[in-house]
Amino acid sequence: MSSTTTTSATTSSKDFPNHVIKKIIRHLLVDNYLPVKYKLSLSLINKAMFDELSENYCNKLVFDSEKAKLTSKVSKQLQNKACLLKKIKVIDCNLVSQPFNNAMDELKKYTMDVEELHLKEDFISVGNFVNTIPISETYYPKVKKIKYSVKKCCLDMDLDRAAQFVAVEELDITVGTRNQVPYLLKILEAVKDTVKRLTVHVNRLTEEEHLTTVHQFLSTYKPNQLEILDVNIGDTPLQANIFNNQILTLKRLVTLSENDVELALEILNSSTVLEELVVYIKTVEQMNKLLTLVSKKPHLKRLTITCEDIKSQDSVNWLALEFIENLEVVGSVEFLNGILESNSNGVSKIRRLVVQCKESSPSSLSKFLKENRSLNFLKLDLNLDVKQSETLSQEIAQHPYLQTLHLDLPELGHPSGTNVFEHLHESNSLLTVISYHSTFKEPPQPKSPFSLVSSIELVNTYIRDGVHYDGKHSKSSSSSIVKLVKNIFK
Repeated sequence: MSSTTTTSATTSSKDFPNHVIKKIIRHLLVDNYLPVKYKLSLSLINKAMFDELSENYCNKLVFDSEKAKLTSKVSKQLQNKACLLKKIKVIDCNLVSQPFNNAMDELKKYTMDVEELHLKEDFISVGNFVNTIPISETYYPKVKKIKYSVKKCCLDMDLDRAAQFVAVEELDITVGTRNQVPYLLKILEAVKDTVKRLTVHVNRLTEEEHLTTVHQFLSTYKPNQLEILDVNIGDTPLQANIFNNQILTLKRLVTLSENDVELALEILNSSTVLEELVVYIKTVEQMNKLLTLVSKKPHLKRLTITCEDIKSQDSVNWLALEFIENLEVVGSVEFLNGILESNSNGVSKIRRLVVQCKESSPSSLSKFLKENRSLNFLKLDLNLDVKQSETLSQEIAQHPYLQTLHLDLPELGHPSGTNVFEHLHESNSLLTVISYHSTFKEPPQPKSPFSLVSSIELVNTYIRDGVHYDGKHSKSSSSSIVKLVKNIFK
């Protein structure tokens, strides 16, 4: 329950109109740490809550090539009054072989309300698109977001069909063969008047001439319209003109290669609207330039830095990240010590911190936790021995505002064990603990009042006071909200 606030269950219904209650329920539904079973139980409160979950939670259809033949059974569920699935807003379809014609015909009945489509076509076909559903306004009139991966091997791509691609606000598209580049460009042309968030991936095996074509196309593509532009075109370095073309609107820039550092710094220097930057830093000179630029950009709130090569903390002019609220740092212990120590002060605004280091634990993390007064989310992937892990547990428990803790235990899982959970129950603020535990047969866990509420594959989620479906547990914020809603709708 990272963000749920406890509410008195005795509040009068006059103080909470229906739309307020619905907002509370929606708040619970988007909480990633609450178990699905609990969310579904909210539908039993009354018909209004049943309809709310049906509309905004139970609205996704997931299937692959094999399950496509079962789509006919969906109609029966949609017509069943007792079924939460009433309207399909999200389709997630993974086709690794050609689907059956009748399955696609049946699926066409469910696409009219779809707002988000995830479609992967990865199979061999003869000729064009055979029996898949065209991604056009005819079949998807309400869609706003599409993630489309087409790695299908066929001789001819239907460019006319690509030209009819539905106009969306967000598009994430991946193509994997040389004859798909013209198809990609047709789709980009079709969405150019509406798209604001664009991700383009072109397989690195595609010939150089086709990669150049994509670069040239994007360098003049709908100037200053895109807020997000993530581009991965084979192994070729990104070109600055692609991003300069969007310099007045671009809010997020991701560069994952050391070859693109100078581009990232150039865009950061020129931009007055960039809010998030992901960058790979290799040299001291680059780090100094980055920190100087970041200190002058009040609009930049989210920063991710990977730096494995800086091995001397004293070689960098460490500047405080005055405006950064979300910080993710991955790399050498010297780099991490420098960045954490420079932000160990009472004025730091960092609310979300992710730290990853395969070498050892950065000593400056201790000082950061003691001095920081804004942190509410912490994720750690560190190499700790037993003594270090217990010290860290004490420091986490003493932080006055931390609410969510995510621990990657493969690295925390020292051969002799870990005591990182030993003192977490002493925290006055911590609400949620998530642990990834691939190296433990019986993973350690925090003490009461934390209770295990979810265990999916190798990830365990613990919530303070647990989740109580009867609403009788007064300390559980989730239970209090259920009790409140029941009282209001009596």
